[in-house]
Amino acid sequence: MSSAGNQFVTILEDIEHLSTKNCSARKPQGVVLHYTAGSDKSSVDWLTKSEESSVSAHYLIKGDGSIAQIVQDGMRAWHGGRGSWKGFSDVNSFSLGVEIVNWGYDGEHVPETVDRSSCVTLSGSSHSWFPFPEEQFQGIAKLLVDFKERWHIQPSLFIGHSDIAPGRKVDPGPLFPWERLYKEFGIGAWVDDLERELRFVELPQEGKEILWTQLRLSDYGYGCPLTGDLDKETQTVIQAFQMHFRPSLIDGKSDAGTRLILAHLVDLYCYGS
Repeated sequence: MSSAGNQFVTILEDIEHLSTKNCSARKPQGVVLHYTAGSDKSSVDWLTKSEESSVSAHYLIKGDGSIAQIVQDGMRAWHGGRGSWKGFSDVNSFSLGVEIVNWGYDGEHVPETVDRSSCVTLSGSSHSWFPFPEEQFQGIAKLLVDFKERWHIQPSLFIGHSDIAPGRKVDPGPLFPWERLYKEFGIGAWVDDLERELRFVELPQEGKEILWTQLRLSDYGYGCPLTGDLDKETQTVIQAFQMHFRPSLIDGKSDAGTRLILAHLVDLYCYGS
């Protein structure tokens, strides 16, 4: 028996082949959100027609909120690249990839004809970011609710490309509506009450703040060094965390506000029920 180029069929010829009905496609465990940094047309071409890009995604959400499926849920799309989450380096193997048509930030890649009047500059960020229009938000919510109901995705496994690849990637950007998705549709992880009692996590002792932050980021899922120093890599991971959970200030510093949000997230989603 020959595999005929199919790596999912063994090339061994001296084995018995049986079959069973007791099997199914593999179940997605997480969702990674991206922006395309392009227009509707360029995004479709990039994801479906460019063999050189070696990029694909399970779904594309266009500017008007319409949704296109490109890769079946049970298949492995090529969207994550180098990165990790919760210790797993092959994020593509357990996640669904969703690309969202959005220019990201105002830069050389954005044509002069694109309207920049709605762009937002956030404290600590050197970029001016494009928001996600209402009709597109509704499309995002519709698809993510479907994932939650069909695949029972856990809250901390709705993540951004920047979460799995801090520094290398910044999408879906600090204007992605994580908080609104949580509050209106119960999608993803968020902290509503920063005054709630911490049950499982203690805030750091004075002088131990950096190592505590590194450990808690690792607990939550980020790939973070455990040096005890606020080195460049640690700052980059903190910035990724802030883009997701505290976009009002993205400075890469382990300040008290960042640590409090992190403590509650770990308490709720890593140790809580």
